[in-house]
Amino acid sequence: MNRFKSYISLFKFRLSLTVSFSASIGFILPECDFSFLNFLFLIVGGSFLTFSANGFNQILEIKEDSLMKRTKVRPLVVNSITKKEAFFSSLIIFIVSILLLFKINFLSFVFGFLAFLIYVFIYTPLKKKTPLSIVAGAVSGSLPFMLGWVARTGDFDVEPGFLFALQFLWQFPHFFSIASLYVNDYKNA
Repeated sequence: MNRFKSYISLFKFRLSLTVSFSASIGFILPECDFSFLNFLFLIVGGSFLTFSANGFNQILEIKEDSLMKRTKVRPLVVNSITKKEAFFSSLIIFIVSILLLFKINFLSFVFGFLAFLIYVFIYTPLKKKTPLSIVAGAVSGSLPFMLGWVARTGDFDVEPGFLFALQFLWQFPHFFSIASLYVNDYKNA
């Protein structure tokens, strides 16, 4: 695996783009002044934040990833990227992402940071202990809509809460459909 493809895999590039897409929808929906610069900060900052969370997730799950058919070719498992390289690249883009979100407004920083913390430090370790981890995963996966909304408006209201609830409820059938395909892999890990 070449270095570029290894980093694309480490950061789960396609998945990260869907997260940024959710944030962009949250940004586009409110009826208020549109700042192209804030939109750009949101897309880049949100993508980098997701890249970073995915990188740290893979660092924490090298052993488990090596046991599952669908993840045994990830870059840290096959050592196409070292753990140290993954850590520092994930840390650098995390810092950049948080700074960009903070430049938009404080609430964008808070929701972005919260999504990162929940995904890396609650969801990832809980996956090994309880199926209830999907609740934490659903929360972190649902925050991008709200992040987009507060990036545009600087305020939290009923609308972003509704968007959060829709995304939150969608996470469960999404997860269960994936889990049903890989039930044996999950048992092995």
